[in-house]
Amino acid sequence: MTFLEKNDPETFQNYLKDASNYSGKAEKVFLPQTQDDVMAIVKMASKERKPLTVSGNRTGLAGGAIPQKGWIISPERMNQMGSVKVLGKDKAEITVGSGVLLSELFRETEKSGWLYPPDPTERNAAVGGTISTNASGARYYKYGATRHYVKSLNMILAAGDALELKRGNCRAREDGSFSIPLKSGSALKGKLPGYVMPNVKNAAGYFVEREMDLIDLLIGSEGTLGIVTQATLRLIRPPEKVFAGIAFFKDEEAAWSIVVRQTLEAEDQRLLFDVRALEYFDEASLNFLKPEYSNIPRSAKAAIWYEIETDRKREEKALEVWGGQLEISSALEESWFGETAKEQMVFREFRHALPVAVNEKVTKNGFRKVATDFAVPLQALPNIMKTYADLSVRHKIPYAVFGHIGNGHLHWNLLPENQSDFEISWELVKEAAREAIEFGGTISAEHGIGKMKIPFLRMLYGDQGLSEMAEVKKVFDPAGILGRGNIFPEELLPML
Repeated sequence: MTFLEKNDPETFQNYLKDASNYSGKAEKVFLPQTQDDVMAIVKMASKERKPLTVSGNRTGLAGGAIPQKGWIISPERMNQMGSVKVLGKDKAEITVGSGVLLSELFRETEKSGWLYPPDPTERNAAVGGTISTNASGARYYKYGATRHYVKSLNMILAAGDALELKRGNCRAREDGSFSIPLKSGSALKGKLPGYVMPNVKNAAGYFVEREMDLIDLLIGSEGTLGIVTQATLRLIRPPEKVFAGIAFFKDEEAAWSIVVRQTLEAEDQRLLFDVRALEYFDEASLNFLKPEYSNIPRSAKAAIWYEIETDRKREEKALEVWGGQLEISSALEESWFGETAKEQMVFREFRHALPVAVNEKVTKNGFRKVATDFAVPLQALPNIMKTYADLSVRHKIPYAVFGHIGNGHLHWNLLPENQSDFEISWELVKEAAREAIEFGGTISAEHGIGKMKIPFLRMLYGDQGLSEMAEVKKVFDPAGILGRGNIFPEELLPML
């Protein structure tokens, strides 16, 4: 075997905290290099009935990669990456180990002239982690989440069985029942949960759809059904031309208006261009960034970062029409615009700097991050924004709102400075979760449930929905050792 093992807690403290400042504990850490290594480790854990948590690069914000007991398995040494395989004029794929970082994947695909569309903010995330959470990011507005680009998965299940599942090879039946063949000759047989997912960007619990491709059940399952060892990912040709900018506005409503107008007029405008990213910053968010970006206009109370795809033939007209949209929404003259890759990278860094600054503030305050990952239908966006502002102001807790406004998906970050306000903040998030669900939204659009949002998942799907998900987990993991504490309350899992 080629795996490494860390038994001294002093050598693995960095595996016990994620980007949200959620912390945990473990007995040991395993670092496999091959799928056979993973199989051996899983068999040991199964035999000893030890909880086994997959820890990617711990960029998550819901505690999913951080155990409270048992063992950790980290795929960081499983970083093998194949070359881009061209399948046709506009089709290609690449096969990577689960420990490959997004930054490495992007570097390889861009060098070969291809695009991997999912765009999570944190490019130091491991590919396996992004599959486990069905990560998305800024380009979700046009391209959707990770799920749409996973062609096949190799996984190790809780009993040590190997599973290779290719998209299109295995579907659920009309009644929700399923059967997934294993290499051993046996099969996993069960029934999907009966709940209906919210009709918004959603990463809450197991993905369910009528007669669904069963690879989608595994994507976004947060390490509770199996351990991803390798994936083949679909690539597309990059757009011919991209222009981008950060538009600043004198008030929040002006910033929202361009988002609503773009959505309503999208069909007409698509003849000229495709908006692939629409990201929002409120005044508090801009204040976080001003120490590093002194050129933010003084009068700016909100901003929208956008990226737009077109081609050389349509570029001039596209710029004219988009400029008209900015003018109608009263964007400030000091707004930023960029056509070169270098200029656009500055804007991306501007967006990335914000969650980093917020997380640093959270760590400095000494508390776990308190933030929402809710998405609501776009027409309910003003309502949920009003909820966030009213709750924060009423309880005098500082906050910042930013994120993927084009999908009705904004992150409300509360910034408590003492224990009392920290506890109140979680109660406010629960109150806002009820509102989001009432509006037809979800309690997790991209970060997953992990260990921090189980009460919210119960609000969304009820006890029956949780129980039905637990029955699916038992099909894949009868002893309940994988991802222990993620998605499910302990009472729904077998005792260890």
